[in-house]
Amino acid sequence: MSAADGSGSAGLQFINSTDVRKANPRTRKLIRSHVMQGKNKVKSHPMKQVKPANQAMMVDPSQSPQLIPADTLLEVCYSFIPRKVGSDSSFTHFADDISQERLSEVTLFFQNVMKYMFPLGEFISIDPKDRTGFELMASDASFLHVTAFLACAFIDKVLRQQDPINTQETILHFLKGVRLLREKLLRRDEEETFSDATVSVVLILANCAYGTGDFETARRHLEGLYKIVKLRGGLTTFKNNFGKKLLMEMLRCDIGISLHTSLAPIVFADPSLTPFVPYPDQKQWVIGKRTEDSNSKAFLDDMDTELASAWLTMQKFCSLVSLAMETQRMFSMEIVLGTMASAMYRLLHMSFQTGSADEAIRLGLLAMGYCIFLQWQEMELPSSHFPAAFKSSIINLENRGGFPEPAMLWLLMVGGISIFSASDDAWLKGVLKVQVTLCHIRSWNEVREILKSFIWISPLHDTLGKAIFDSVWKS
Repeated sequence: MSAADGSGSAGLQFINSTDVRKANPRTRKLIRSHVMQGKNKVKSHPMKQVKPANQAMMVDPSQSPQLIPADTLLEVCYSFIPRKVGSDSSFTHFADDISQERLSEVTLFFQNVMKYMFPLGEFISIDPKDRTGFELMASDASFLHVTAFLACAFIDKVLRQQDPINTQETILHFLKGVRLLREKLLRRDEEETFSDATVSVVLILANCAYGTGDFETARRHLEGLYKIVKLRGGLTTFKNNFGKKLLMEMLRCDIGISLHTSLAPIVFADPSLTPFVPYPDQKQWVIGKRTEDSNSKAFLDDMDTELASAWLTMQKFCSLVSLAMETQRMFSMEIVLGTMASAMYRLLHMSFQTGSADEAIRLGLLAMGYCIFLQWQEMELPSSHFPAAFKSSIINLENRGGFPEPAMLWLLMVGGISIFSASDDAWLKGVLKVQVTLCHIRSWNEVREILKSFIWISPLHDTLGKAIFDSVWKS
């Protein structure tokens, strides 16, 4: 049978001919193609080994006294490293379907969340190689969907400065995330229930409620979260970098809810059962020469002992942070976490007579702590119990008299940069003008020196503080 018959396979053709006649042209062409296979190929030459462009720069130090420039050495080292292809999420298989647009928003969220939701976020040392968030999105569908919902709301509210647009897709992410979380908890699998992914999802729900001013819902979420934390072994189980971030966010949410509702915090609710976190070892904090004693020591000696300990801890911490920010240095998350947990929870549990100096100072420290640890940038929470209590305490203290003018100036400025709202402007400007006159102040620099002698972070607070002073001075 000839190939011309067309009955052979197109991929593997057989030529079987017993005919003495000359083969037809199509068959002859097929025979030639098989015979010539491999005959006309150009011989391949072995690849020349390409040396890195700057490899000749690497010299033996024992043979040459010349130093190699740092930029040259770096260029040589990087010449051996292949260039990165694609983004961090290019080859990640996620736990459920997610659009590329939502994925881009999640990536943007992870890159900016610390900076916008935490005043000190830009200066906290965090492992840049930590990919736990993406790993959880790849392994846990509930975390994936709730994170996608939060990222969309965050970008609309903070980055785009508009109310969150609840599209059908974002609502679907929220509903799927909550449904998957409920199903996970109903399975009663301990490994799933106590995982970082589950803790993260509940914490995101609590923070979403807190950020919209729904403190009651936020508190219910946090109560459930703390039960999970206790069942998995307590606060000490948050050991790695991602775990410490979870712990910090949980404590921030708890302290914030307590301040806004005047209810006792959920964590460390009973110090006799759960002892407070010890104050950080301040001997390890290297701080330059301080000037705070000139003003603050005038009333520090008369302060309650426990309150004075919290004051000194906050004062040294703020000096450390101010120095780090001015010199563009980073500080560890442990320092921030330790100071916030040890000082803020103790202050929440302290109680002094209404209108007393100690009560005013306690509320002033809480207001400063709120400004440093809790305040979400570009987001205003609704008015609540705390600003009203602080304002009332200052008014009582002012009416009673005998409180040092520089300390009163500090209390007013702290309230102005942290928790007082526009409705308090007229009152605040009036009492500030009185204190500025009593302190014989004529410039912002004089005000700043007084504030720095108490508790103040200049790189963080100066802009808003100066704006408040200028509005008083012009009036």
